[in-house]
Amino acid sequence: MAGTRFEAVLVSSGDLVFEYNWSYLIAVRGHFIAYDASYLGAKPPTGSVITLVVDARTGQVTDAGIGNRYPPLAKLGPVTTDLRAAGGGSFPGAPRTQPGSWSAVSACPLAAPNRYLTGRVGCVTVDRADVDGDGRRDLILLYARLGRQRFAGWFIPTSFVLEVVRASGGVLTVRVPHLENDVIIRARNVNDLPGAEIFVREGRISSRSFAGVYAFDGRRLHRAGEFTYGGDSAQRYGFVCHPGDPATITQYAFLLEQGPIATGRWHGTVTTYQWQRSELRRTAMRTTVKRGFPPEQLQGVHC
Repeated sequence: MAGTRFEAVLVSSGDLVFEYNWSYLIAVRGHFIAYDASYLGAKPPTGSVITLVVDARTGQVTDAGIGNRYPPLAKLGPVTTDLRAAGGGSFPGAPRTQPGSWSAVSACPLAAPNRYLTGRVGCVTVDRADVDGDGRRDLILLYARLGRQRFAGWFIPTSFVLEVVRASGGVLTVRVPHLENDVIIRARNVNDLPGAEIFVREGRISSRSFAGVYAFDGRRLHRAGEFTYGGDSAQRYGFVCHPGDPATITQYAFLLEQGPIATGRWHGTVTTYQWQRSELRRTAMRTTVKRGFPPEQLQGVHC
């Protein structure tokens, strides 16, 4: 955006700078930490938007800021570009899912520096889906924050973070409550609201895996529930998403009580969860006892 320095600063921060040289206002969305702006050990400023006012004649930055508010650039005139939101969900320079077999161990390779990732991070998985329901694909990032402790040449995670960079601007962030094997399974719209819900594998043991489902409530991203899938020879788990009004998710758990796998007696527990806007509530539970291996369509993830 082009205008006087007075106008550019007023639009970007609301401050008054009584200089009227021709300037450009640049706004960039992302995830930023201003380490150089910390003072005497204070916590450095953070934000999802940085603004720069650049003198049009000299090319020097005269004013800068960091925060979570994207300035109303149109007040200065036509917007020439907005790289974070260009194409309604195109995110130039976005990271890719890290290759390798790190999802099978409790350690992560260090990710390469990227404008969308800050600090020491790894175990990065990436997806794109319209999470906030505005009709444009958002960038979904799941990654681990890494400590200095190593295992097999990689680094032990200290926490996992699920982050959605919105095409409309701003970043949604929620901490994932498990520390190993976290990957994005899929992003699908499975409730009564616009926008996709995000399924994250939050861990696994020899007999099953665990998936958290994350939903956007119009203000924040939050963990709506946890489900189990997979299994071994004597335990089988799965969950199925059902559209409708209301939409539901049904959890199935089968345990072999007696006899061989194929023809033995299996005890089943069927639990139904109903979506109430972006929240899940358990509404029914029943048990069954049947002979024969449980149906394949009730095992695994079907959403």
